[in-house]
Amino acid sequence: MAKEISSLGQSQIVTHTIIVMFVVILILIVATTMNSIREDYDNFVGNMTSYEICSLIKSSMEKIYQPVSGNITVNRTEDMGYVILDLPPKVGNSAYRLKLSGTNIIISTPDKTYSCAVGLNATLNSSCAGGKIKLIWKYGNGTNEMKIENA
Repeated sequence: MAKEISSLGQSQIVTHTIIVMFVVILILIVATTMNSIREDYDNFVGNMTSYEICSLIKSSMEKIYQPVSGNITVNRTEDMGYVILDLPPKVGNSAYRLKLSGTNIIISTPDKTYSCAVGLNATLNSSCAGGKIKLIWKYGNGTNEMKIENA
């Protein structure tokens, strides 16, 4: 009596293999989608946080800056006012650096650079890391200057 070989066992193995492949593919699709959503969210939060930081620094500059009349002469640079700001430590889940340059506030992260213009008659010059900062208005010999430093 010869035994007949059944193909039933092979069918079950093939079926299980196909199911496992589909589950793995589904997990990869979900992981890729979630990663893409997280990156989009980080970009959105980074843009909004940078906009808020620029707005806060600009409004703080406007509060401490009072143009000096042309009749006052100062032989040295004097601190005319300052404000301490507690900025967020990260922008879009990345550490950042603030830079005041010319008439712009520049926020630099490893991935992106954000900037906004300031409409004051003052030179912006300095840079520092985010977090707690000191914004200083200096005046000397007819020139206004805004500086930032870590507080």
